[in-house]
Amino acid sequence: MFTWSPKYSVGFEEVDFQHQKFLKIADKVIECIGTGTDVSTVKTKTVELLEYAKWHFETEHFYMSQCPNHIFEDHKAQHEEIISKIEVFIQDIEKFDSDFGSELMIIVKKWFLSHILVTDKKLYNCISDEKFGHIIIKDKNL
Repeated sequence: MFTWSPKYSVGFEEVDFQHQKFLKIADKVIECIGTGTDVSTVKTKTVELLEYAKWHFETEHFYMSQCPNHIFEDHKAQHEEIISKIEVFIQDIEKFDSDFGSELMIIVKKWFLSHILVTDKKLYNCISDEKFGHIIIKDKNL
């Protein structure tokens, strides 16, 4: 469903790696929904997606502190919006139906395309890999 492409790169290895992992987790959620997996498993996978997103955003917030305040605040607000949307999705999971997977896919795709390709690229134009080369947090055990 979601396939990583070099065009999605923000030019910052650690964050690109985390974005790739996010897409893999999102794919697992969509796959569970598409194969008729039970609601409990779908919820578990969606919570995993949410927790990974929160952790990833903490990583970005660390780097954002190096950018002008207006970039940081706008970026942080977008993170809060996507977290809120996924949380609502999890709360409504009992309403699980055929549109459920499509709804999540739209949320993730919209966020991925608009946030990563526009907002994240703007963020990483403010900083450089070299400045933070000693800090590489590529993965989080869930």
